[in-house]
Amino acid sequence: MDRRSTTTAIIATSALVALLSGCSGDNDQPTPTSTGSVVPPDDSQATAPSTPGETASGDAASGSTSALPTVPTDYADHFVRAWGSDDQTTMARLATDEVVQSLDDRGGPHWDQTSAEGAAGSTIVTYTNTETGDTLALRLENELVGQGAGQAVVEAQYTTADDSQDALPTAPEDYADTLVVAWGEGDRAAMQRLATDEVVHTLGDRGSPHWERISTEGAAGSTIVTYTETQTGEVLTLRVDNAQADHCAEHSVVEARFEDD
Repeated sequence: MDRRSTTTAIIATSALVALLSGCSGDNDQPTPTSTGSVVPPDDSQATAPSTPGETASGDAASGSTSALPTVPTDYADHFVRAWGSDDQTTMARLATDEVVQSLDDRGGPHWDQTSAEGAAGSTIVTYTNTETGDTLALRLENELVGQGAGQAVVEAQYTTADDSQDALPTAPEDYADTLVVAWGEGDRAAMQRLATDEVVHTLGDRGSPHWERISTEGAAGSTIVTYTETQTGEVLTLRVDNAQADHCAEHSVVEARFEDD
């Protein structure tokens, strides 16, 4: 993206950012590709539950000897198939009790794997329901997956299509762009969601559609994003708290300063 593109053009892309998919760190797994629709399996794939971290060598009581996948995306697909067919036994084998309890009967055969990325010893795998537009993000512990252990799905977040439209950007520059656009449009409610009261007060009524981002640089846990008003030559600097933005938190723009102040 051209750093000098108008902020309005920039934020058109930012608005599409999903809530959780942006909330992760550097990849530590090869980048997977989409696997397409995750179709529920037949009943023969149901397996007995395992205790946390138990390797999938089989269960004496049930006689099951099926091994669990050792690739994070395959492991997540296996869980989504079980969820789609309401196979509670397999779900309990693959995920923690908290994850199983957090998901209701909204499974089904219409889930496509849309992304997968590494995040500090974990892999985040995201799915989209092709009928409703809802999304599901699963976090898997890479070490447990690599061992073929049970309950490697340790976190799940379900987001409805309506909720995802209100998701905040997680990249600091996109977060700042969102504030600048809201400011230019006079959208006070959005400004108060994105920035502290002090920042909103500093910005005042000097917004316009003519602000362009000209630079972005890191600074001790923050990102400094600078804009210029193409008609007046004014310069605005915003400081975004990286940790807050990374966690999709509100009020992540914590400082604003005009160069002429």
